[in-house]
Amino acid sequence: MFNRGFIAGPRDPYWANVELLLQPRTEADGSTSFTDLSDFNRTLVAKGNVQIDTAQSKFYGRSVLGDGSGDFIQTPDDNRLDFGSDNFCIEGWIRPDVASGEQHLFGKRSGFGESSPILLGIKNVSGNNRLYIIGSTIGGSSWNINGGFGTGSINIPTGAWTHIAVAREGSSFRGFVNGTLDVTYSRSGSLAAQSDDATIGASAVSGENAFDGHFGPVRITRGVARYTASFPIPTDPFPTRG
Repeated sequence: MFNRGFIAGPRDPYWANVELLLQPRTEADGSTSFTDLSDFNRTLVAKGNVQIDTAQSKFYGRSVLGDGSGDFIQTPDDNRLDFGSDNFCIEGWIRPDVASGEQHLFGKRSGFGESSPILLGIKNVSGNNRLYIIGSTIGGSSWNINGGFGTGSINIPTGAWTHIAVAREGSSFRGFVNGTLDVTYSRSGSLAAQSDDATIGASAVSGENAFDGHFGPVRITRGVARYTASFPIPTDPFPTRG
């Protein structure tokens, strides 16, 4: 299959497992056009005022900017983004502008009160942003992947780039901040499936818990946990070939 995101550079041994790769590289400042560089070439639709911004970036001189009020990117429902009982990894770079409420990098639900297979984001705890990960399994309570797993302890500062990730390996769910293992939780079973579109930069298609600040790249991998223990902070863009 033609790889729309091919460039010279490192190879990803798990490229065939990459479900979505949002990594702005050449888009103009203010653009509302987004591209999935994975071989799935998923449709990415801008919602609200979400846009490319060249004022801040981790790589390639640009990133995605949201103002925390209904700005996010939406991609059509696909049960491959429900993850089931498979291993997976959702990760990305964030640069929050505020420490307030919840701000999510990934979700898959219609709105408030509906569970999601997994939510990855940050939450304000006593004035500091903390890693926040919750989700539900089939037949479980609304948010039974929670308990001690929900909120991390590492501070995620405003005005600085931080890498966050959640990875599942079997019954082990792990959350990482800048490569450091921050939270762990054990839960077996298949993740709850939702017939809603997936969102990048918010927790739901309603725009709930939209991210206030810059984010991207964002990578979603299914079938591989990628990270099972603390790891060096990534220093290069995500590879776009296998």
